[in-house]
Amino acid sequence: MAQKLLCNICITPQKILKEIGNFRRLECGHLVTFNKENLITEEEVKEAIEIVQKVLENAEEYLKLFKNKKRGYTPYDYQIKGIQFAIDSGFRCLIADEQGVGKTVQALGIMYYAMKYCEDTFFPCLIVAKSSLKIQWMVNLLDWCGMDYIPQIIEDGKNPPIPGFNVYIASYDIFRRFSTEEDVVIKTKWGHEVETKQTKNPFYDFGFKTIIADEVQAVKGESKRTNEFKKICEGKQVIALSGTPIKNNADEYYTILHILRPDLFRTRKGYRDQWVRLENVNGYDKYTGIKYPEAFKEYTKDFILRRTREDVAEEIGLKVTGANRIFYHVDFESEKLKAAYQAAENEFIREMEKAGKKNPIEIIGMLSVMRHLVGINKILPTVELAEEFALESPGQKLIIFAHHQDVMQGIWAKLGEVCKDGGMPLPLSFHSGLNMNQRYDMVSDFLKPESSPFLIASTLAMGEGVDRLQEVCNNCIIAERQWNPANEEQAEARLVRIGQIKGFVNATYPIATDTIDEYFTEIVEVKRRSMKETLDGVSTQWDENSLIMALYEAISKKGRKKIKRGF
Repeated sequence: MAQKLLCNICITPQKILKEIGNFRRLECGHLVTFNKENLITEEEVKEAIEIVQKVLENAEEYLKLFKNKKRGYTPYDYQIKGIQFAIDSGFRCLIADEQGVGKTVQALGIMYYAMKYCEDTFFPCLIVAKSSLKIQWMVNLLDWCGMDYIPQIIEDGKNPPIPGFNVYIASYDIFRRFSTEEDVVIKTKWGHEVETKQTKNPFYDFGFKTIIADEVQAVKGESKRTNEFKKICEGKQVIALSGTPIKNNADEYYTILHILRPDLFRTRKGYRDQWVRLENVNGYDKYTGIKYPEAFKEYTKDFILRRTREDVAEEIGLKVTGANRIFYHVDFESEKLKAAYQAAENEFIREMEKAGKKNPIEIIGMLSVMRHLVGINKILPTVELAEEFALESPGQKLIIFAHHQDVMQGIWAKLGEVCKDGGMPLPLSFHSGLNMNQRYDMVSDFLKPESSPFLIASTLAMGEGVDRLQEVCNNCIIAERQWNPANEEQAEARLVRIGQIKGFVNATYPIATDTIDEYFTEIVEVKRRSMKETLDGVSTQWDENSLIMALYEAISKKGRKKIKRGF
């Protein structure tokens, strides 16, 4: 009797059309992981179908038991649908819901389901996340799934994964610490011996069966970190999570697409030729957005799921789906700073007017000098805004996001004086120098009513994955602008998410008048909407580099006028 494979997506026996590594392309068109044990006869297929259908019926009831055991929270219907989507995809999918919609809960629900119905083929599972979020993942895992899921957290390069756990948690950067190169001799198909080097890593050979990749936009390009991650994912089920998997350009989307569906996205060149727009940006060819966004969305609908806050707002009773951006214009606090900024801007204009092609790295460097000077200038206005907030809203919390370390320190010092005078605890400071335990503890401290009303945070360090702040806070100040608006939206999304205590979130942006700050704001606010468009099926029109070039043109145009009239 002929043997076939049971497709776990359409639940029917299918002929094998093509072998792709450890995968098999079936007659139905789906790609499934292959094991010899999966080969079954027609009679076994019929029996398996009955079992699977019964499991699916029971699974729906079983997922109703899935809840946060500490707080009693239960998943929303759209999150249950997300869990089912991952199951239907054969655990090879990208859950690309917008920030704050609850992707982590869906990943935990998938693990909860797998422990009951497919433990042997799903576990052990490796969760890969930002280093600062490993503790948060562990806490959520135990709260939602229970003690059967106690993980091993890989904290450094001296402690490799140890057999015996169901779940392991590691950061993207930790893999390189375990990599070593060895001299090996291999034989070619013609019998020749060739000396070469081979990379060894305990993660490569460990028996992980499923990889859950949080904030998967961290994996892009052809870096060593990306190659290590791809190697670890080979032959395994992969569930990717990200609200912004395409931050700078569509070309960066290729890595996760290839990992999830190598049959659809075989090579980077093929992906670029078919899907990515190539544009000339200031004399350089640059890959930008998706050529045919609607077609791309249709092409990937079987393994990419995307819901925005607006899509689920009614179901979850989300009172706020975006931040109210308030732009507060400020002037220079000192003539010395004003003169330093003007000198930097004039020098930039003179350099840009010289003949020849402009080097983007030099442009960014000179723009960064101006942005830094503007950031220093906004220390006092930011402190004044915070002091005014404390007077007008006693008992409420405020988060201040900044980019440069000295700007954060300046705000902390000045705001600390305000706190001392007002009898308030000193501000908390969340920066990149904190380890994962310190970061988790700091967020926990901020949640306490008796703690400081102010949290000063690095925009990039806190921009992704940090949760719970929305339980006590709905106001923030973005003291310094980011070159990529997606990073600002990530910061705002720490408050615009499930569990927000108020019906609104205010994000105040101090803007230094007649400077790079003002020019940048004008450009960003015109184009900000496009940051979500690729995943929502609409074309992305720009990337970080094109935004910087637009800023260069704005400074050159407006700066010349200032030079003529005097600053």
